[in-house]
Amino acid sequence: GERTDNSTLQLIPCSICLRKFAAERLQKHHEVCERTQQSSRKVFDSSRYRAKGTDLEEFMKTNSRSKSPVKSNWRKKHEAFIQNLRQARVPAVGAMQPQPPIQVNDDYVTCPHCVRRFAPGPAERHIPKCQNIKSRYVISTCKCRTPTVSNAV
Repeated sequence: GERTDNSTLQLIPCSICLRKFAAERLQKHHEVCERTQQSSRKVFDSSRYRAKGTDLEEFMKTNSRSKSPVKSNWRKKHEAFIQNLRQARVPAVGAMQPQPPIQVNDDYVTCPHCVRRFAPGPAERHIPKCQNIKSRYVISTCKCRTPTVSNAV
């Protein structure tokens, strides 16, 4: 292998990968490059091979996650958050009463006893417990009186 001076060595780019090679090596590289571009390799999943022959293999088959995308409602949550911040800034004077915060989750269930909102599963657990609580703050449903603020010190 004689080496020639770099100034006389002409490099030609490969038409597939655009790497540059000497003219006498380009043909051999082009053959190899075509083969590697055509073959598609599967992604290696090491956890599957690690679990082979163990109890984990059966568990992974029955509990595989579905690939369905979960719909995100981040925009609604963000808008509700900003609205709640703006309402908190407004001073509560006279006729301007603060409005209740915007409810983001439409599928939540309201507890009839404490008026808190829960996802359906936790609501089933919470409501029976909440109706038996005696030290709970009683929410008045009567709207005949307006709340008064006393100046007692």
